[in-house]
Amino acid sequence: MATARKPPELFRPHPLLGWKLAPDSTVDVQFRSGVIQTTGSTGWRHVPRSGKQEGPSVGVYGCSFTYGTGLTDDETFCALLQQTFPSAAFLNRGVGGYG
Repeated sequence: MATARKPPELFRPHPLLGWKLAPDSTVDVQFRSGVIQTTGSTGWRHVPRSGKQEGPSVGVYGCSFTYGTGLTDDETFCALLQQTFPSAAFLNRGVGGYG
């Protein structure tokens, strides 16, 4: 897994969307000590405990607020939804600048 020291290293060009998140990456948030953000193999923000659930998969789309800029993976609102509704699988589809 690559570690990006600056958020711009997290973004990759995309022909339709303009940019997307780099897969299998981590970002060490410089303005908040000890905060690491991760993306999975599909290039989306990691949501802890969102593996295979028996219930529905819920995609949450948006900008940096949805992505959770400056937050750990456990602090995003998608992660909080996952904790509240464990039978569903919440998918964080937020990308900074998509708002």
